Amino acid sequence: MRETPRSLRAYFILVGGLTVLGCGLFLVASAGQLQALHLIYALQFLWGFAYLYVGVKLTTLLRENPQLPMKFAAVAIGLSCLGFNIIGILINVYIYYQLKRMAKEAAPEMESQVLE
Repeated sequence: MRETPRSLRAYFILVGGLTVLGCGLFLVASAGQLQALHLIYALQFLWGFAYLYVGVKLTTLLRENPQLPMKFAAVAIGLSCLGFNIIGILINVYIYYQLKRMAKEAAPEMESQVLE
């Protein structure tokens, strides 16, 4: 399956939105208690905003700084490994290679624009 920038953008926005919503609801519902689990959810809440940012800016980032979304995906792979999340690892590896392909496809377009 060949992803497009638009489909990856939708993925990042969907995952980011669901993460922010889910973690935000958990943090609000258990606001009176402070446990180690709250720290994990707070970090996931912030990570959800990072997903939203990459999703909103994906087309611009692929054009201007294609390494940033790839680094983001690499960090997501590492976080999935820390949590022993096999499905998360597989999805993020797939996303990483799709971003890498899109960055390579965007590079010749950028070169032709500079030469004009």
